[in-house]
Amino acid sequence: MRVPYLLFALALLVFSVVLSVPVNAATVQQCNASAGAQCTLTFNLNNGDKVSGSVSISGGSANDVNFYITNPSGGQIYNAGRINGGTTFSFTADTSGAYILHFDNSFSLLASKQVTVSYDVTSNGGGGIPEFPPQVLTATLLALIIGISYLVVRQRTIRGGKAPSFLSSVAYL
Repeated sequence: MRVPYLLFALALLVFSVVLSVPVNAATVQQCNASAGAQCTLTFNLNNGDKVSGSVSISGGSANDVNFYITNPSGGQIYNAGRINGGTTFSFTADTSGAYILHFDNSFSLLASKQVTVSYDVTSNGGGGIPEFPPQVLTATLLALIIGISYLVVRQRTIRGGKAPSFLSSVAYL
């Protein structure tokens, strides 16, 4: 018994979407906190977005900075104090806007510090139309084109007609 062609196209579509979903890879950013100064990294987040990551400090004798995070209104939402070498952090945005990671090296008179931040942002997914990565949309469109082409070729072949030459190879997939 043959599998219905529409079911084949649907299976191809689901298979291509599953294969095209990218694996979440952490984003890495760096900044240099000069002696007596601070460096900052800004995240523009939506209400409910979750950020988690790690910080690594190098430079000076203790590899240390003061680390804190502020929300869009300037209030501190996280204060790790002085970190040596590195730490992890996480927070959830309680309002949309710019969240700033502060790496304060103002206590150091001579040594600059290199700050490396590795992080992931997870969208809140709170309703509305979901946003898909371009790879998913491309794979979905490709699966639809292949599935419809397959159906056209099979229909013409069954009826005894000749399939268009550009589609003839699709029938044998």
